[in-house]
Amino acid sequence: MMDEKAIYVILGAEIQDQVNYGMPVKDGLYDMLGYSKQIIHHFRRV
Repeated sequence: MMDEKAIYVILGAEIQDQVNYGMPVKDGLYDMLGYSKQIIHHFRRV
């Protein structure tokens, strides 16, 4: 996000004490859900 004077960044972190090998799947699902919303939005405009 940005305006004429600055660029804004939102940063999040999850603190874990053990390795969670499912995290790439979780992150991928979040990305895919975001992409599906973009696709739906695109086709509603067309």
